[in-house]
Amino acid sequence: MIRCASAVFAAILPLLVPATGSSLQITSAISVNGASISDFDIEQRVRMLAALGITGNLQQIAEDALINDRLYLQESERLGISVSESMIATGLREYAGRRNQTSEAFLNFMSSQGVLEQSLTEFIRAGVAWRSVVNRRFAGEAREISEDEIDRALALRGSERRQQILLSEVAMAYRPATRERVIGIANSIVNSVKSAGEFADAARSLSDSETAGQGGAIGWVSVDSLPADAREKLLGAPIGVAVGPVVSDNAIFVFFKRDTKEIEVDGRSFETDHATLRVYGDGQNDAKRRAQAIIRRVDTCNDLLAESRIYPKGSYFRRTTGPDNSIEEIKAPLELLDAGEAMLLPSAGSSTGSIVLLMLCERKPVLEPEDRQAVLQALRSEKIEELAQDLITDLRASAIIDR
Repeated sequence: MIRCASAVFAAILPLLVPATGSSLQITSAISVNGASISDFDIEQRVRMLAALGITGNLQQIAEDALINDRLYLQESERLGISVSESMIATGLREYAGRRNQTSEAFLNFMSSQGVLEQSLTEFIRAGVAWRSVVNRRFAGEAREISEDEIDRALALRGSERRQQILLSEVAMAYRPATRERVIGIANSIVNSVKSAGEFADAARSLSDSETAGQGGAIGWVSVDSLPADAREKLLGAPIGVAVGPVVSDNAIFVFFKRDTKEIEVDGRSFETDHATLRVYGDGQNDAKRRAQAIIRRVDTCNDLLAESRIYPKGSYFRRTTGPDNSIEEIKAPLELLDAGEAMLLPSAGSSTGSIVLLMLCERKPVLEPEDRQAVLQALRSEKIEELAQDLITDLRASAIIDR
């Protein structure tokens, strides 16, 4: 559905893994509309991908990403867009920040994996250039979001299925001097643990977390609450395997994916438009009989108003209450009703022979102005991302690419 605005930039800089040996056998070189991609460029991107934990055919991923980078830069040049050093520094800071690192720490980490600062800078340069291209070309179109589109998005946002993962963890603290050793232990856990029981044993003996005593068991965790690096790895892993390492500023984690499930969540707040009618009769039983007959006849609160005209003034009352409804007598019953439904409130009767009928007129989500603005921005970002994907597809289709 709707993705946050940062998803656009995240999609721009995703295609970036340490070489597993010191001799990467990469022989291909590529030309994109005359712009060269060297064997060294490909080797550097492969190392970058590996350092970021990307899996798969890394050379193919690297080549595709570098082709896109050349097209990003060529399109930005065609539009007269230049990328300044300050723009690159900002882009690097944003990218490192998504990994909970400073620019300096991120550069140092990449250097330790054999990635040169120049290679990383060129990667950032291409991403920043592409973001400028996309904004230049599509910002106007993205502003054309109708009120109906916002309303539909709000309705969808109110009821969505969210994935949860049942996790256990091994969390090991480290210092700069022990970082590589702890990463080695984490990799050993990933490679050797074959069951939840084995992982629990590892957690009890190795984890520095307070969950160690319970075999590392965390419980059900929302996918959305996980750091991006952990989320990416866990979503791609099958149930029953150890996943990691995931590196934070002061600890290295290994997770065990025990199970997954989806839950339906409605995070919206509602206000309720409802009406009551005090129905009188010859005693309590007669009042109840009359009220039940009215329930069978009415479909809306306006119908109920019409029925009220035979009763004393003030018998009918309609109001709207917010999410923090403090009228305890009707709060729980209202939660049981759909719009147009009614029920009796026996506790509201009196010795004079009456009973109160409660009807839900409408249940409406409470929307603050900033809610609509946030959805508008998300829809614009989503539209820009779709247009950007269409553009790079077209650029690749028309490019002269020699391998």
